[in-house]
Amino acid sequence: MNLVVKVKEIMGHCPVYEVNDNFKLVDGYKLVSEKPLFMHYK
Repeated sequence: MNLVVKVKEIMGHCPVYEVNDNFKLVDGYKLVSEKPLFMHYK
């Protein structure tokens, strides 16, 4: 299973991602990203 995660909204300031950027999870767990991954959930 592959999952594409697309940035829909950014609350505040994010130095890495912009709206509409994306990254993938391949086979359910392998992270594929052209940029360094930074995730924060409030």
